[in-house]
Amino acid sequence: MAAVALTCTLPSRSTGTRARRLISVAGASRASVPSAARSRMLDAEETLAVTGHAVGGVCPFGLATNVPVWVDVSLQGFPTVFPAAGCRESSVEIAPQRMAALVARGWVDACVLPPV
Repeated sequence: MAAVALTCTLPSRSTGTRARRLISVAGASRASVPSAARSRMLDAEETLAVTGHAVGGVCPFGLATNVPVWVDVSLQGFPTVFPAAGCRESSVEIAPQRMAALVARGWVDACVLPPV
């Protein structure tokens, strides 16, 4: 079984400036941390400027800026995941541990999968 890995662009407050971050999460997951639940995704124009990818194709690879990428632990239960690959029509199959090793600053625990 594999999962779609959604990569979301989120604003964050860092040292008084408006920083941004990406987080890759399991597609069926929901925010479990209050601060994550209150976050809003960037608008389409800002997403494109930060990532180089249009909404629907945002992936943790080949980014236009040095935006930090985090991978949610909701992906750890899957042998492979399918993040977008830069456009709406493409994805890539990758083990979540490999994806984290290649692009992430680390793992976060911000989401939970719904009960089955």
